[in-house]
Amino acid sequence: DLNPEELLHSPEPDSQFDLVPDTINEQKELKAWEKDLQDYIYRNKSVSLLYSPVLKVYSHPDETERDFKMRLTQLAREKRDEQVDELNDKYEKKVRKVETKLRRAEASLDKKKTKAGAYKREMAVSVGESVLGMFMGRRSTRSASKAMTKYRQSRVSGMDVKEAEEKVEILEEEIKELENELKEETEAITKEWEEALNEIEEVPIKPRKTDVEVDLFALAWTPHWHVAYKDSKNSSHTDLVPAY
Repeated sequence: DLNPEELLHSPEPDSQFDLVPDTINEQKELKAWEKDLQDYIYRNKSVSLLYSPVLKVYSHPDETERDFKMRLTQLAREKRDEQVDELNDKYEKKVRKVETKLRRAEASLDKKKTKAGAYKREMAVSVGESVLGMFMGRRSTRSASKAMTKYRQSRVSGMDVKEAEEKVEILEEEIKELENELKEETEAITKEWEEALNEIEEVPIKPRKTDVEVDLFALAWTPHWHVAYKDSKNSSHTDLVPAY
C-alpha cells in the first residue's frame, strides 16, 4: 500500500542511484509493463461484495457487513410496512362489507323482536279472553280460533327472531375470523422479512477491461544506506542497509 504523494520526485542530496535494468530503460518498455499489469488485474483480481437475493441489493465496496445488514434491515422494514399496509386495506374492505351486513341484520333482528313481542302480547290477550269466556259460560269458537292464530303468529315470529339472531352471530364470527386472518398474515409477512435478512451471499465481482485504470505506473528507487566500514582485521567493506 503506497501513497504516490509520499514519494519524492527529486533525490536527497549526495544520493547515488543503482543502474536501471535494460528491460525497463525506455518509455515503450514501461508502457508494455503497464499493459501487462492491467491484463493481470483483469484476469486475476476481483472484489467480493455481499448480496441479498431477496431484496436484490449489493453492498458497497467500502461497506462493512454490519453497515450492510443495518441498511438491509431498514429496507426490509420498509418493504414489510408496504405489504402490511396493502394487507390492512384489503381486509378493511372485507370487514366493512361484513359490518354493513351486520348492521342490517341487527336492524332486522330489532324489528323482528319488536314484532314477536307484539304477537306475544296479542296472544296473551286472546288466550285470556277465551279462558275468561269459558269461565263465564260463553264458549266462542271465534275466540279460540283467534287465540290459535295469535299463537301461530307468535311462534313463527319467535322462529324469525331466532333465525335473525343466528345470522347476527354468523356475521360477528365472520368479522372475528377476518381479524384473525389479518393477524396471522401480518405475522407471516414479518417473519418472512426477518428470515430474508439472514439470506446473504458473498459474490465475487470481476472487472471488465474498461474498469481497470492504473493511477500510477513509474520507476522508483527504494532508499538504502550505503555503509562503509572496516572489520577487526582492518579490511574495508561496504553494505547496503534498508533505510526504512
